Amino acid sequence: MFKKRAKAPKPTREDKKDRKIPLSKYARGGRISSTIGLCNLALFFLTITMSVMEDGKSGMYIGIIVIVTFISAIMGFVIGIRSFSEDNKFYRFSYIGTIINAAIWISVVLIYIAYI
Repeated sequence: MFKKRAKAPKPTREDKKDRKIPLSKYARGGRISSTIGLCNLALFFLTITMSVMEDGKSGMYIGIIVIVTFISAIMGFVIGIRSFSEDNKFYRFSYIGTIINAAIWISVVLIYIAYI
């Protein structure tokens, strides 16, 4: 009435290699986005430091650097979002770059809104 089930054969080393997803390396767009994000972060803190040292009267050059940082943060965010479409890659740098660029972009917008 009750039959014993046949046990599944133990997987061999070759079977495990066939089932493995070939995650080769980090997404290229993620690495680019993270690099852009770190450069933007450095520029953003540099402009804030220079503006504080000049007591808020830093001039046009600081504004130009902030605008360049703002535009490159948007570009880094877009590159980071597009890097999620790469198949069989690790996405650690994609997350890091996207979050850093979004935070910088939002910070610049909030600073602009605060001083209008």
